Amino acid sequence: MRYLKDIQPYNKFWGNCITNMFLSILLTIDPSYEPLIYLNSYQYSYSWDNYFNMDYTQEYYDYFKDNLFVFTSAHFVDKNNFLQEFKAVLANNLYATLNVDLFYWNDAGAFYNKVHIPHYSFIIGFDEEKDVFYAFEDDLALNYEIREIPTERVIQSFFSDHKNSNLENYRIITFKNNHLPPYEIDLNHFLVNAERLVNNLDMLIKRTCIFDKSMLVNNISNVYFYKNELGKISYRLTGNILLFNDLKNKGMFNETLTNLIETINELSIHWKQVQNSFVKYCLKNNYSEIDKIEKKIFTLFIKEKEMWETILHCF
Repeated sequence: MRYLKDIQPYNKFWGNCITNMFLSILLTIDPSYEPLIYLNSYQYSYSWDNYFNMDYTQEYYDYFKDNLFVFTSAHFVDKNNFLQEFKAVLANNLYATLNVDLFYWNDAGAFYNKVHIPHYSFIIGFDEEKDVFYAFEDDLALNYEIREIPTERVIQSFFSDHKNSNLENYRIITFKNNHLPPYEIDLNHFLVNAERLVNNLDMLIKRTCIFDKSMLVNNISNVYFYKNELGKISYRLTGNILLFNDLKNKGMFNETLTNLIETINELSIHWKQVQNSFVKYCLKNNYSEIDKIEKKIFTLFIKEKEMWETILHCF
């Protein structure tokens, strides 16, 4: 038996696994929601015992939860027979995600055989003859596509001891309302986010360091974690270009600000260089060079802060 949901992965821009999943779902119904993924509601932060983290603010998740989707947590009746149970879940529900460990999951991904991270993977089908499940996942270049996950890896990932056993086994995703209203960008929301980013970046610039070098030396998996976080930033800046162009096309963006797109392009290129240098020095155990990378990072933070300040001064 083969079952596959009719949905295409959104891959024009990489936000993160959650935002790309929801955009893939939304765009099957209404293309007006595309700008939502690259709205400037992101932030830079430190979490997980002082890890640097480039992620999205709660605004994104609150918007999905409050306006669009219902998430139903669930556990399998019989974990030892979860494959058949989950196939039934997929066939009888709109959308579902499975709790897995990325270390064993997607062999094209950045964390495969490198970092143990719990993850709710968006599963869209299965093929019993090929003995695979189909999931939306990214690869090392952050291309978001349909990936074939062999059943043996599904089992290994689900039963991994590195997951939090208290978390739900899977989640069912449904729409909150039968009617999905069109999405429109709010310029005031964009400006509020710009002001928040100025404050966010200002706080980061005042820090004395970005990386905990002891974490890099003691555990190679942390190198790959940081690499992935640094990689997100250049993609996030690409999202800003898409955002600015969309606002410009809607007549909401001041024409004098179009030269900022070149600034963002330059920032994106520099972040990719930082990411490559960071990995090169770490893999060569040349940790003394990390201080130079941190100085470049603070310079890039300052330039992005100046960009958002320029925007605020123009409105």
